Amino acid sequence: VSGIQGTEGSDDFESGAEKALEQFPGIEIAGNIAGEWTLAVAKAGMLKFLGTHPQPLAGVVAQPGTETGVLQA
Repeated sequence: VSGIQGTEGSDDFESGAEKALEQFPGIEIAGNIAGEWTLAVAKAGMLKFLGTHPQPLAGVVAQPGTETGVLQA
């Protein structure tokens, strides 16, 4: 769950997370949600994602400001 896509802080976090996950070949990225660093937007995005991707998720990478919304979803 990213922050505001296109901003340096959000893009840097996402790039770093992707590079870290590349070290584990069994991990597959199922998608990306723009959480805009806000609880409500992250929660709504995560609910929509979960509703359209019924396969189990083993984990979620969430930028600061989005984690509570993701957990509430």
